[in-house]
Amino acid sequence: MKSSHFWPRYSIRSLWDVILLSLGLTIVIIITMVRTGIGLEALSLLVTLIGFYFWWTHFLIRKFVFHQSSFTIMRFILPPKTINYSDVEDIGSVKIKTKKGNLQLAGMINSDELINKFNELISQGKIHQNNLEHKLRAKETIWRKAMFPSLGISLPLWALAFYFWPFDRMWFSAVGFGIVCGLITAFVISIIQWMIRKKQSPVSVD
Repeated sequence: MKSSHFWPRYSIRSLWDVILLSLGLTIVIIITMVRTGIGLEALSLLVTLIGFYFWWTHFLIRKFVFHQSSFTIMRFILPPKTINYSDVEDIGSVKIKTKKGNLQLAGMINSDELINKFNELISQGKIHQNNLEHKLRAKETIWRKAMFPSLGISLPLWALAFYFWPFDRMWFSAVGFGIVCGLITAFVISIIQWMIRKKQSPVSVD
């Protein structure tokens, strides 16, 4: 089999959330530097911003190369990784689960073409249908249903945490507040997802 290539495409519109968050962090750093100079608070925010950049850019994939029994992913900032077709465990709409890690497709504007490519591999028998878990799409549906209710609940809790925040004069204040808001959001999302799963689960009848 001759190797085939697939080039993911990304756009500013498809990555608006991470770009907006990056700009927000950058503005906060600039304001902090103007207000307090280059101190521990500004440096901690800068380290957070660099860590955030690395975290979301390592998901971006530059190219897929499909071989006879495996495929290679080439990222922008990490070394290439080759994954056997037998290692593919599930295929969703925004994620592909493998034994060597998940491949994030969120923000990829031609992800449908990539999913079609994997469906072709299934039809060709290179990826065995019986090996797939068939759980990702259900989890993604629950995630989408939980997203906006979770934000609607989290935002007032953020405001409440900001009002009662006792560390506003400490150097770690901004980073600490961000961590607390992240924990609040994660907790709310987990509760909303649990409620959705419970609502969708079949009710046993005696």
